[in-house]
Amino acid sequence: MEGWIILISIVLLVFVFLKARKIQLFLDRKNVYIATSVIKLFAVLICGTFIIVSLYLADQSVRKDVYRKQDQALKEVAEQSKKDDTQKQIDLINLEKQKKDYMTDEEAIQARKEYERKKQEEYNSIYERIISYSELHFVKSFSDIKQFLVIIKDTENAILMGGDSDIKEKTKKSLSSFQKINFPLARKMYYNNAKEKLWEKNIEVKLSGRDITFEGYMFADNGTIKATYEEIRKELEDLRFETVGFRWYEGGGRTYWKLNVKNDGEI
Repeated sequence: MEGWIILISIVLLVFVFLKARKIQLFLDRKNVYIATSVIKLFAVLICGTFIIVSLYLADQSVRKDVYRKQDQALKEVAEQSKKDDTQKQIDLINLEKQKKDYMTDEEAIQARKEYERKKQEEYNSIYERIISYSELHFVKSFSDIKQFLVIIKDTENAILMGGDSDIKEKTKKSLSSFQKINFPLARKMYYNNAKEKLWEKNIEVKLSGRDITFEGYMFADNGTIKATYEEIRKELEDLRFETVGFRWYEGGGRTYWKLNVKNDGEI
């Protein structure tokens, strides 16, 4: 902005001097001298005014920049102070927590007993659930298999970790009954789902008791057989299949693995 003002002042000065020279052609010498002097004085005043205004504006710009930096510095100090206060509050809270976490031996014993009591209540709830499920046909679709396995795992863990009691012994019998009913159903649902999904890939699935076999031309390749077995072995063991086999056509030689699994009723 200031640069533009100075430039305009210079242009006006040049303009005035040029006009003064033209005036000399039409006026006599005395009048020319007076007129020229007046014009020069007027030009000097104009330039002086523009220079003063320019300096004033420059000073204001500098002041604004200084004020802006001061405001920014004050804001940063205020924000840092706020962060420091917040951190102090957090430190105090953590200190209080540490004080609460410190317990005497007697308090620690009581806390342990209370924890064990609550855990036993959880185990008892699991016991009661499986007792009510002992004769239930739980697995009715492929989507039920995952929850079925979770129930078994939770119950086994409760039996392992829970204290000895009459209800615990009853739970073992109920879990065994629940497994005997539902493992065959789970294998059946797995077979139905595999048969439906693998039909699109030209793979036939055969189920006989606890044995499952996959037939398809791709199983003429031993590498494919091994890769497929390694991919599905875990889920087959979870459902307690006894063997899994592969062959590339019906009636052909069968490559199979015997799986290391328990009987359906074993816990």
